[in-house]
Amino acid sequence: MPESNRDRHRAKILNVISLLKRLTGDGGPGKVLVVGAGDGTESILIAKGLPAETTAIDLNPENEIGSGDGVDFRVMDARNMTFEDGEFDLVYSYHVLEHILDDKAALAEMARVLATGGAFLIGTPNKQRLIAYFNTSPSLKKTIAWNWADWKARFQGRFANEHGAHAGYTLNQLLMRCENAFGHAVGITDDYYILNYPNHSTAIKLLSSTGLWRIVYPSVYVCGKKVSTSSDQP
Repeated sequence: MPESNRDRHRAKILNVISLLKRLTGDGGPGKVLVVGAGDGTESILIAKGLPAETTAIDLNPENEIGSGDGVDFRVMDARNMTFEDGEFDLVYSYHVLEHILDDKAALAEMARVLATGGAFLIGTPNKQRLIAYFNTSPSLKKTIAWNWADWKARFQGRFANEHGAHAGYTLNQLLMRCENAFGHAVGITDDYYILNYPNHSTAIKLLSSTGLWRIVYPSVYVCGKKVSTSSDQP
C-alpha cells in the first residue's frame, strides 16, 4: 500500500476508534475482539486508542502481530472460535465478513463470544456501489482493473460473496444479518463518512437525503449491542 494510502487508512481507523468510544461509553470496553487481523494496523491502534485488552484473530498465520504491540493474536476460524461465551465487551470486524462463506455462522460466533449488552461494529463493502477502491488500490491502473472485475462479475450474474467477488452487502442485508445475530443493529454509514470527510458533510447529507448514497458509498457500516436472550440466562 502506498504511503499516502497507508496514512489515510490509519486516519480512518482513528475515526473508527472515536465511533467505538461513542458506542461503548465513558467506561470503554474491557476486552475487545478484532475479527480479521489483516496487517495488524487496526488491532494495534484500537488496543492503544481505546485503550483496551485486545485480541485479534485471522486464518492467515502470516498476519501474526508481535506480542510487543499489545495485541493477543490467534490463528482462528471466525466460524468456530475457541473463546468462552460472553468473553468480550466489544467485537469489531472490518471488510472480513464478505470473505467468509458461512457468514451467518461467523456472526453467530461473534454474538456468542460477546457479553450481553456488549457492543459490535461491522463494516463491509457496499454491494450497490458503482465504483470503489480509489483510496485502497496501489495505482490508478489497479483501481480501473478492480472496478472492471466487479462490473464483469455483475454482467455475468456472479457479483456475490460466494462466487469470490469482493461484493459485500447492501445496508439492509447487513442490518438484517446483524439483527438476527445480536438482536439489535443500526446503520452508521453516514456517521462514518462525515467523520472521514468533514469538509464534505453537506454533500454527504445530500446523498443521504436523496438516497444516492446507495450507489456512491463504497462501504456500509452497522453497529449495535447484544440483546439478552434466553440462552444467556443461568
